[in-house]
Amino acid sequence: MPDTFFIKWTGSWGWATWDKSWKHFNPNGQALLKELETGKLTRTFDFNGAYRFTRMLRRQIEGKNNSWAIRWNASLFVKDILSLNAGRSLVQNTGFDGSGTNCGSGGLYASNLFMERLPVEKISPVTENLAARYAFEKYYRQTNSFTAKAVRRIKRTLKGDFEA
Repeated sequence: MPDTFFIKWTGSWGWATWDKSWKHFNPNGQALLKELETGKLTRTFDFNGAYRFTRMLRRQIEGKNNSWAIRWNASLFVKDILSLNAGRSLVQNTGFDGSGTNCGSGGLYASNLFMERLPVEKISPVTENLAARYAFEKYYRQTNSFTAKAVRRIKRTLKGDFEA
């Protein structure tokens, strides 16, 4: 992964945006889902089926989760807006201790925190980095395969974590 890249996706941890960007946010999940479906964008939104983000949006609409992040991503995605991302982890999410609202415990998203200065250089032309998009897709496929999910469920069961 390059040090920095553009992609039609943004993580919900350690992110920032400008005040002017909030004009793009649509809190109406139903309207966003309709735009994704009408534009035949759901498969691409789901990283070619590697992760069911459309399902997450549907569950938000149904009140089964309260994710603002899925609506933020859908808002940007339907408007074809790119997000600047770092190729190395600059944040460490410690929220998987079982106390969170939408997830349980586990080390699925554990990463090594990059502590050095990250060079930020002008990216030209401003286009989606398809290699980075493919890397995301590959990661989602690996972590969301039937086998990977089964192993995580067995580990949680053995630890007594029945909520996640």
